[in-house]
Amino acid sequence: MSHSHSFSWRPRKFRAFVTNQYYANRDEYDFYGQQQPYTFEEYVSKNLSLLKEKYRRDKYRIVGDSDVKNSISNNRKNRPNR
Repeated sequence: MSHSHSFSWRPRKFRAFVTNQYYANRDEYDFYGQQQPYTFEEYVSKNLSLLKEKYRRDKYRIVGDSDVKNSISNNRKNRPNR
């Protein structure tokens, strides 16, 4: 019995991260009235090492207690009254 299917989520998360980075970059170009000079494939191939580093950094980023407390208090404020 093979369990190779159990780790199939890892590439998908990285792929989603890369796609989000590409569109954020494209939006930045668009904001300044410029056209994105790269296709998705070119963007990935030219920035792969940077994207991997950024993904690892964001993946293992530690959320501070104050961030958690602010998030909880904001969620409570946005709840409808019962």
